[in-house]
Amino acid sequence: MKPVSLAVSLVLMNVLATANVLADSRTVYGTDDRIDYYAAPAALQKLADSTVALFKADNIQADGTLNLSNYAKKYDLCKREPFGEQPVGAFCSGSLVAPDIIMTAGHCIRNDSDCANTKFIFGFALKSVRMPHKAQPDDIYSCAGIISRQLDAAGDYALIKLNRPATNRVPLKLNRGANIAEGAHLLVIGHPMGLPVKIAGNASVRDASQPGFFVANLDTYGGNSGSAVFNAETHLVEGILVRGDDDLVGSTEQDTTGQQHPCQISNVNPDDGGRGEDVTKISLVLPFLPAAGAQKARAHDPETIPVAVKLAAPDEGTDSKLLRIMSALDNSR
Repeated sequence: MKPVSLAVSLVLMNVLATANVLADSRTVYGTDDRIDYYAAPAALQKLADSTVALFKADNIQADGTLNLSNYAKKYDLCKREPFGEQPVGAFCSGSLVAPDIIMTAGHCIRNDSDCANTKFIFGFALKSVRMPHKAQPDDIYSCAGIISRQLDAAGDYALIKLNRPATNRVPLKLNRGANIAEGAHLLVIGHPMGLPVKIAGNASVRDASQPGFFVANLDTYGGNSGSAVFNAETHLVEGILVRGDDDLVGSTEQDTTGQQHPCQISNVNPDDGGRGEDVTKISLVLPFLPAAGAQKARAHDPETIPVAVKLAAPDEGTDSKLLRIMSALDNSR
């Protein structure tokens, strides 16, 4: 990632040292800026407290126990790959933008069936070195309906009404002013590859010329889809991470007998290399959210949602067609 200032760099260096990130860690852009919740400054932990992991409902047991896999084993990672010992289980990320509204990517929740079969979990994080394995009842929420959604070349987002207002969570503040500019400094909070929440900063906007999205050099992976992308200086949400470069590439490593074995590592790009990561601009979402300070979202009413964002019936196959078109150009996160 690109350095932002001497003061910020010193803070990040201290945070990375605390997280014990190895020098040879592999990442998407430049050095690996992902850190765990427990290693982040309090201000960033507060932001992370208002983000969610999206889990399939059948991956959560009645007592809140999560059905998880080992990251390294699931993806056949090389031993030098960071976070290999941690669990994975989330399929997308999201953020609280009103007391009872989650913002995520449109390709994460495609229809009412996805809505019914998804749980939104706060607090899937390493708050110490202890691995998370269970969610508290107060941190598990269901989807009561889709307020608004878009998935096409112009935008990718979904606004989800929760079954109840979130307790002990503060909705994130959004940039309701001018769109973000090229060169602005960024950070992202979400669940790369389904891992416990990771915070990655020291990124910047590469291209903000498109009306519906901007491109940035964020350290993000599959599972980060729907992650809130913040202005690193104001901590206002600037958009939603939706797609980017390939995550993992093939490599080899040597065992104790000297034999080489295939494994996977993170795709490494220079800060100014690769295709970049696409972020839906928050301006696309604002018309469907309560005004700043409002406490309730309008109910899901198909007649009040513009035609461009109405859900297609499941048998129309609209999403499949859109995804085929988009996949020819981009890789959804």
